[in-house]
Amino acid sequence: MARARSGGSERYGVPLIVRRGEPAALLPALASDCGASACHIIADDVERPVRRAQRAGCEALEAAGVDVCRWSSVLRSASRSRRSGSRR
Repeated sequence: MARARSGGSERYGVPLIVRRGEPAALLPALASDCGASACHIIADDVERPVRRAQRAGCEALEAAGVDVCRWSSVLRSASRSRRSGSRR
């Protein structure tokens, strides 16, 4: 598993960043550090405790001015899915 992560990092020329802590504190700082203007996530495709952390992280990103783009679990934009009448 570690070899695949390392290989992907080398292949795309981007560093693997690992941080631990509360998403609401870490994600806005990480977005700022790397100059991100948007963050793409899978919308609520996780277990309940992780979902709370995901929502807190998204709220913190939005408060920091980062555009949060939510995707459904079938990898379509959640906003596109809502327009077509499907649920998140």
